[in-house]
Amino acid sequence: ELGQRLKEFRRHCGAYPSTEQGLDALINNPGQVNGKECRRYLPSGYIEGGKVPLDPWDNEYVYESDGRNFNILSYGADGQPD
Repeated sequence: ELGQRLKEFRRHCGAYPSTEQGLDALINNPGQVNGKECRRYLPSGYIEGGKVPLDPWDNEYVYESDGRNFNILSYGADGQPD
């Protein structure tokens, strides 16, 4: 589901949010994405309810992106990278 929201964001903004902007960019307009203003950002954001979902263990997902590609990771029950 997050992947689909990110793809929609990219269609409107021309790039995926940066690692620093994170998944929060799906609920709060980051202004600029990859050095360009995101003029078509949806006024209501890209996630219903205005809150980024947590992984199945109630931890935040780890998001990484260079603007062209993205990775979404979950560290599992202990919340620690391997």
